[in-house]
Amino acid sequence: MFEEYDTMQIHKENVRWEKANNVIESEWVKRYGNQRLFELSSEDMQETLSYLNCNGLSDSDWFVVFHPRWSSDDLGRNSGDELRFEPAIKEIVNRGGWVIRLGVGYPPSKIRMERFIDYAGSGWRSENLDIGLIAKAKFLLGAASGPSDIAALFGTRVLRTNASQIGANVFRQGSLDIPTILVPFNEDIKESTIGFRKQLALGYLDVNHKPGGFEYRSNTPDEIQSAVCEMLENETEKSADQTEVERMIESRGYYPTTTVSAYFIRKHEQYFKM
Repeated sequence: MFEEYDTMQIHKENVRWEKANNVIESEWVKRYGNQRLFELSSEDMQETLSYLNCNGLSDSDWFVVFHPRWSSDDLGRNSGDELRFEPAIKEIVNRGGWVIRLGVGYPPSKIRMERFIDYAGSGWRSENLDIGLIAKAKFLLGAASGPSDIAALFGTRVLRTNASQIGANVFRQGSLDIPTILVPFNEDIKESTIGFRKQLALGYLDVNHKPGGFEYRSNTPDEIQSAVCEMLENETEKSADQTEVERMIESRGYYPTTTVSAYFIRKHEQYFKM
């Protein structure tokens, strides 16, 4: 709803809409916790349950919705290489869950696996059912996009991959970000990367932009799989490293409602010190 404006006034301060979103979400969490803003109507709930039952899920089964965001965006972040997600999807399936792939106009999925449903390429797809599946899911796995915003409205947690704009998030508690790392694509650039602290200082975590000569490195299969394990095993507790990263984000005036994957922080320890 804020995309129409460059800035909004919050607490008598003019701020960008990204930060306004974050302030409002953090206030909601303080007052209502993970209470949903919206609920499915009885008709939409029935349509969703009918779809699940017709595709092999029982009423007691749980599932994760998967939205890889097929094409590259204007920042060069392509989440559409589904094979990077395959180990994470196997992890979910091996733990007894199902994975349902979302999307519009996507080519058929390359993933072939028991309890993996390519809903995006089926004749079932509708906007109402998209929303119903997101609302009923254990969490959403994928890039920041329209479906992840819907998840926030319905209180569904999000595991956001290729997350560059991790300061101004609006996702519910228990969600995780896997950041992207800025690396040079030009050999003339002396810096090997731009660290997390420097990105904070330069404002690169506030809005979607990057410096010239750098590109975002997509998340690796091990990073995605490990974050999935975190989502399935722990919804509330945070490590000391995660708390420290949240403090760094708070230093920019944001109110983190989403934390960064503990595995990612350990793997790229030096990145968070730069």
